[in-house]
Amino acid sequence: MESRIERIKAKIRTVGGWYFPRFASNYMFRERFGRNIKFKNPEYLDDKLMCLKFDLYKDNQQIADLADKIRVREYVKQCGLSDILVPEIAEYNSADEIVWQELPEQFVLKCNHGCGYNIIVDDKRRFSEAMAKEKLSRWMKIKFGGYTAEIHYRLIKPGIICEEFIHGLGNVEGAGGNTLPVDYKFFVLNGKVQCVLVVAGREGGEEKTQRFFTDREFKLLKICREKMDKDFDYQALRPSCLNEMIEIAEKLAKPFPFVRVDLYNSDGKVLFGEMTFTPMGCVNGYITDEGEKWLGDKLVI
Repeated sequence: MESRIERIKAKIRTVGGWYFPRFASNYMFRERFGRNIKFKNPEYLDDKLMCLKFDLYKDNQQIADLADKIRVREYVKQCGLSDILVPEIAEYNSADEIVWQELPEQFVLKCNHGCGYNIIVDDKRRFSEAMAKEKLSRWMKIKFGGYTAEIHYRLIKPGIICEEFIHGLGNVEGAGGNTLPVDYKFFVLNGKVQCVLVVAGREGGEEKTQRFFTDREFKLLKICREKMDKDFDYQALRPSCLNEMIEIAEKLAKPFPFVRVDLYNSDGKVLFGEMTFTPMGCVNGYITDEGEKWLGDKLVI
């Protein structure tokens, strides 16, 4: 459980991120890399992403709209990809607007302005409306982006979206069940997918979560700081729709020097997750230094 001192430190860091974003970003950078951000002649991925964060992406309404889990849907439609959107049930300005009895037996609630603000309901009979309302109301008050100095998030008006619950997003195709979705995070640099970060097993907590990188052919790349369990069969997670996923990620990311496009595989059908321009505030703790250099060489800004 977070201590009072840790909460105070987090609040100070959040305020610093909003009002002194360069200083806060450099503080985070020194924590991770032991050096300052290299804004001049950057070589590593996160140095280059920091340059983008304070140049092209700063106070950019389009970038904010695409980071917005509600407004990004319009962009996906404009790209001719409306079929990959998870069907929407409703949108709300606050938790008080939700008419719970009108919702189906299974659904997903998300706040649009941050990361991890999700409530997955696979059985309404075992669901607490009061707890969900408390969570959503608390999340809606959070000014996401301050802690990581991702200042484009301040341009997003907080809202709530309710989407259909999708089966078949488990650890293997057709598994379904109560497993959380496997995330396929496509790193698109200058319009081309260079690698995929796969995140699986999150329903078992952080200790059971498996993270690993692959190339476009789903061959393992040794650029992840986290060690894979020796008996873990990562190839079992290779989606049958991998080539289609790559095409979709590149189509969505085409106008931008860098964006991470998150997609899901629903029994062979591609579904859209989100677009992220500054992953982890441009301080990617899970990528090795060698991976940072390799990806940095691929990114032209």
